[in-house]
Amino acid sequence: MRIYYGWVIVGASMLIFMLLVGCMSNAFGLFVLPISKDLGLSRADVNTGYILVILGGAAVAPFLGRLVDTYPVRRVMLACALLFSGGLVTVGLSQNVWLSAAMLVLPVAAGMGGVGTIGAMTIIARWFKAQRGRAMAISMMGMSLGTILLTPMVGLMIASLGWRNTLVALGFGMGMLFLIAIAMMREYPGPDDIEPGTQGGSAQQPQSDVPDEIGKPLSTLQILKMPMFLLPSIAAALALSAAQAIAISLVPMAQEAGIGVAKAATLMSMLGAASIAGKFLLIWVGDRVSRSISLGVMSLVTAISSGMLIFAQGYPMLMVSTALLGLAVGSITPALLALLADAVGAASFGSANGMAMLIGAFVGAAAMRGAGELYDRTGGYEVMFEVLVVVSLIALVLMLISLRIERRPAPVSSSNVPLTPPA
Repeated sequence: MRIYYGWVIVGASMLIFMLLVGCMSNAFGLFVLPISKDLGLSRADVNTGYILVILGGAAVAPFLGRLVDTYPVRRVMLACALLFSGGLVTVGLSQNVWLSAAMLVLPVAAGMGGVGTIGAMTIIARWFKAQRGRAMAISMMGMSLGTILLTPMVGLMIASLGWRNTLVALGFGMGMLFLIAIAMMREYPGPDDIEPGTQGGSAQQPQSDVPDEIGKPLSTLQILKMPMFLLPSIAAALALSAAQAIAISLVPMAQEAGIGVAKAATLMSMLGAASIAGKFLLIWVGDRVSRSISLGVMSLVTAISSGMLIFAQGYPMLMVSTALLGLAVGSITPALLALLADAVGAASFGSANGMAMLIGAFVGAAAMRGAGELYDRTGGYEVMFEVLVVVSLIALVLMLISLRIERRPAPVSSSNVPLTPPA
């Protein structure tokens, strides 16, 4: 039996996410101490580098999304791969902090988004319809695998080569692997590419997503006016921001409760393992359950995790709460992306994805800042977790509204009404 080529694209996307998360996002902390010592910078100054990547990525995401909806995605991905590679090599060679900051906020940030969440996910959205949620969840498994397999390798490279040579090597190495992954991509399914799970030609993805038939992408204003874009995007941003605020508080909270550093750190290991389990859960559930229901359930799980932490008295309850949180973290993003692709169509998915990333970045930054302010003003975590419960429940309400809209019968167009001759 011929393998559907969309799964090859999923595999290439998984490789991209392994590299981006394993060698960059989750490996950033490995560079903090050596860069701080070498350049005489404070921890806060070095951490600002990662903040620049986040802010830069959020700022350019809508622009990149519009690009992949307007121009060939592979060309955009290729340009972003070259930007990323050149930016990373420049940071490794640069002796100027401001030049390094400029490389992080634009080329590196734009490259990460254009190659990964926006570029690769747009192609997957075009190749899958019946199994869109499953395909996106499988591709994003690369994030977890990259943390497990590649982040330790980056640590060894820094120890043996130094942080500068490591960045240069990663820039060239990741760039080459990105080019291989992009070469495996194909913009659209061909006439003989039939997605498994579809019934004949009428339901298969190629018939609706070839360039001549998908039409022009929706405008930004049109997308923003769509409840099935706005409600899930805000809900997912709220739930993920609550999860992020909890995650950064877990280890300090455990230490203040008298739990040792090593034992407290296992909470983050549990978070990572549960995140993988969350993606497996979404892969298993696949597209059999409404994505609005999936996001609503994960918002409720986040609320339960926050509520448990209000009453957490020891390590076992912290572990259970962390496990629940990980399930939510692992499921929310792929479920949201699949829902957005369904809502706006593959022709406009890049634009919707970019705007959702911008919303998520701002809400997440506000939540993490707000969580810190609540702790500083109250001297404890209780009020912070109570607020996060409310935030998560608001996300749940938004998804319930989305579910109601989703199940509302579509209006009958005049073109679908059979014409009857006048009497």
